[in-house]
Amino acid sequence: MDRKTRILHVIDDKKFLVYCERTFSLSDLENTYCSAKDFKKYITENIFDIVVVHYLTEESITVLNSVNIRPPVIWFFWGSDAFCLGRFYNRFLLPKTKYIRLKLSFKKGILNGLVNTIKLILPTLVDRRQYYQELIKSFEKVAIVVPIVPDDFKLLYDNYCIKSTPFHLSYINPVFDLKNPFDIQGDDILVGNSASLSNNHIEIIDILSKANIYNNRIVIPLSYGDKVYASYVERYAKKKLRNVCCLTNFLPFSEYQNIIESCSIIIMNHLRQQALGNIVQALLSGAHLYMQPSSTVSKYLKENNFYFSNVNSNLILRPLTADERKVNRDRCIEVFGKETQHAKVAQLIQKALQL
Repeated sequence: MDRKTRILHVIDDKKFLVYCERTFSLSDLENTYCSAKDFKKYITENIFDIVVVHYLTEESITVLNSVNIRPPVIWFFWGSDAFCLGRFYNRFLLPKTKYIRLKLSFKKGILNGLVNTIKLILPTLVDRRQYYQELIKSFEKVAIVVPIVPDDFKLLYDNYCIKSTPFHLSYINPVFDLKNPFDIQGDDILVGNSASLSNNHIEIIDILSKANIYNNRIVIPLSYGDKVYASYVERYAKKKLRNVCCLTNFLPFSEYQNIIESCSIIIMNHLRQQALGNIVQALLSGAHLYMQPSSTVSKYLKENNFYFSNVNSNLILRPLTADERKVNRDRCIEVFGKETQHAKVAQLIQKALQL
């Protein structure tokens, strides 16, 4: 093809637009970005060679299922856009968090509590709702699925037999544009990334309450997600931990960055892929990452020879050595960096054009 390959990108999350632009900034690509609500208008122009949907929203699902889209569709599967399905209900929650989910659901109303009780007993009933039926149907319109980490596709395939072709690459984190990536300047401990149940806060707070921690401040970001759950976690953390700071309000980026830079230990207690951007930043900065061994991210990092540790009931926290930090930084640039990802994008485009 002599001309540039014309790609329509469908993305609603403006924070991630910068990731997309960096990832697809190849000289032979002509990228057009639109929101899901404008997806139908753009696709009817019939001028694009490839469509890339970054996260399946309700609006993008409607277009996929109602419009005959001629170019091949690539779906960047972020996680929560399919892990909301019934077969994944409670799949990524530890026992205490499962209980808290049910308990808090009744605080939102009897009906809400009863619905969640039914989901607990018969989770596949979730998939009978029209939205989830439409979501599952939209999988048939997707030619290639790009998961955040490879095993996320396996989870989807094993549970919903998706017939799309998998292809893995990672978004290019803007932190790679910095000439001098920041270094950790403190001994605080960061726990989780949001006020979502999949962080399994209660379990890790209980573990930390018994760990050998004295002067370390524990920082828990709770500024976005479920506000009822955030309030519960904040109360529980302040009850169980000596020195804790719960971030419940949105902070300016520079202020939040300063807090991150103070954390030499980062604990992500997720059982599924989540917060990969934070994790890449932690690896570059020299923080010691602690993760659940069953997480698909944990498995991916292990396969790529990163230094990190598993979360367990007898948690011993320590900063990384200078040598371990250097290995993680070098591996991070090689595995997640711009050169590797641009090469993968070129392969992805070539694969799509051959369909």
